[in-house]
Amino acid sequence: YFGFGLMETEVESGMSALTGTAALDEKDLGQKLFARINLHENFDLEFAFNKFGETILSCENTDTFKVDGRYNNKQYSSGTTLTCNANNTSINIHTNSVSAAIKPKFDVAINNDLDVSVFGTIGINQWDQSETLLVAGTSTGFSDYSGHDPFYGIGVTAQTNALNFSMEYQDYDMYYDATALVASISYKF
Repeated sequence: YFGFGLMETEVESGMSALTGTAALDEKDLGQKLFARINLHENFDLEFAFNKFGETILSCENTDTFKVDGRYNNKQYSSGTTLTCNANNTSINIHTNSVSAAIKPKFDVAINNDLDVSVFGTIGINQWDQSETLLVAGTSTGFSDYSGHDPFYGIGVTAQTNALNFSMEYQDYDMYYDATALVASISYKF
């Protein structure tokens, strides 16, 4: 199988208690490209590239927010209140990963035209997250985080002829953890 997925993602930033006009958007749309190999009638192996979109905190002069200790490469302890010192300030967190996963599956309904299965996902992802501080559109700070951690998920798929349609919930452990609701389509060669 080769396929493409749209991901509704949430990458949690650990930022909270916003004041003034500060706004935090941890949800975005992302994309997933994948290849899947059928190892056995009840097991698939999947390799994927995942682009999670971005989390954005925007604020103006004198707005404040609290951090949980991870922001800016752990420069501030948990509960520290930070103040935006200029207008048009934003903190952007971009997340990408490559992953490999085993997907055990169980057929729940089969007829001549449609095969429906429930599946689980357990795997490892090599992730990269970048955190950029922008003031009036100019980058003034940058931190990069990377590592490898597990992820898991559960979903349902329907296959007709060579087309496969899936919906899946996935949970990723990273520096800034992420979740994704994935709708995908794939083609079986």
